[in-house]
Amino acid sequence: MDGPDATVGRRVNAHIRVLRDEAGNWEVYADPENGENFALQGSVVDATHTTSAYFGVYVKHTSSRRDAFFFDDIYVGNQVVDQAPPALVQAEIVAANQLDLLFSEPLNPQSVLNVGHYEMDNGIGNPLTAQLDASNPALVHLVFAVDFQNNTTYLLRISGIEDVSGNALAAPLEVSLTYFVPDVAAFKDVIINEIFPDPTPPLGLPNAEYIELYNRSDKTFELQGWTFDNGTTTGSLPAYVLAPGAYLILTREQDVSAFESFGTAIGPSSWPSLVNSGDNLSLMDHTGALIDRVDYLQSWYGDATKAQGGYALELINPEQLLCPAKTNWTASVS
Repeated sequence: MDGPDATVGRRVNAHIRVLRDEAGNWEVYADPENGENFALQGSVVDATHTTSAYFGVYVKHTSSRRDAFFFDDIYVGNQVVDQAPPALVQAEIVAANQLDLLFSEPLNPQSVLNVGHYEMDNGIGNPLTAQLDASNPALVHLVFAVDFQNNTTYLLRISGIEDVSGNALAAPLEVSLTYFVPDVAAFKDVIINEIFPDPTPPLGLPNAEYIELYNRSDKTFELQGWTFDNGTTTGSLPAYVLAPGAYLILTREQDVSAFESFGTAIGPSSWPSLVNSGDNLSLMDHTGALIDRVDYLQSWYGDATKAQGGYALELINPEQLLCPAKTNWTASVS
């Protein structure tokens, strides 16, 4: 037998599979990428030997490469028959009318191409096309005639999909997918609404620093990659969707649970410690564009007792952002 030229004619770590049936039909398969995507290299009929007691590997090559071959993880015996149906590993919307489905094993192309095997609710219906990926036989690309609506959740129903051994899904699969394209934030769309630099002594609030963000726009933002800093330390925000009119608490990661009763809280990768006497705080989006900046002072409390700790600074009116900062911030009432 001879496989396609250059399949393993280079430095490779390949998986090789050799099959022989009772009639003496031999087939050699290989995946040069060391995976399970085996491709037929060649076949031959040879029934000369019907029994054997030993197994070995013989390599015929130039002397310069005689010590460059290694064989491991060798199994000789009855072929393991695949009786398990494919499992869905991942479903992901990749464009306004496209989604990808990744399964646990290579699929039967005929079952994949049948667009009737996929159906999405909310008026989307069956895909226009369904195709196997050119290089990954476990990856399916679906293209729909109708675009998905932003910030909408859909239910996709999958049935009739088979693996290359003919094992079909035992029951239809249902997977929930949300299509979301975040809006682009402008300056002051999201603002720093509260600042808590001095939590000591605790007066009903957790003994931890925090700031509160407020989305004063009608847009929806993905905060992953946004940053919060004080000019010395910068923390990156984790993935979080901030809806219009929503509030969000930022605090140290280890203090997030302490704020559960006060609202949703997340922790940046690093926490810029807030200076009690005053600090320069900035909020930037994932591109580095400035979204809000507050250079607060302890004098903004307007109350010598509350300025000693345990009270937050609060923005009086988030819609009057042209007012001088010192007149639009005050100590929390309680």
